[in-house]
Amino acid sequence: MDKLRILDPVVESPKEDKGLAPLLDSVEGKSVFFRIQWDAYDVFTNRFRELLEERAHPREVTTLDLRYESPDYVPYADRRNKEKWTKKFDGYAAKADWAVMGLAA
Repeated sequence: MDKLRILDPVVESPKEDKGLAPLLDSVEGKSVFFRIQWDAYDVFTNRFRELLEERAHPREVTTLDLRYESPDYVPYADRRNKEKWTKKFDGYAAKADWAVMGLAA
C-alpha cells in the first residue's frame, strides 16, 4: 500500500510540483494523522476526531502536537536540523493513510 508523503513546512519548497494525491474512496477504517501547530487548532481537531470516530470508525488517530507547551514540541532551531526533524515527523506520518495538517484561510 502506498504511504502518504508529508513535506516539512519549514524547509525549501520542492523543485517540482507533483500535484495532489489521489482522493480516497472512503476514510472508513483508515488511519488519520493530525498536526496541531497553533493554539485553538486542537478545538477543530478534537471535534473532527469525535465525528470521525462516530461516523468513519478510523483504525487509528495519531496527533502530533507542536505547540510550545506540548511534550512533542520541536523548537524551530531543531526543525532546521532536517535529519532530526524529518525522523520525528516521518515517524508519525508513516502510520497515516491520510492527514490533516492545517486549514487554508
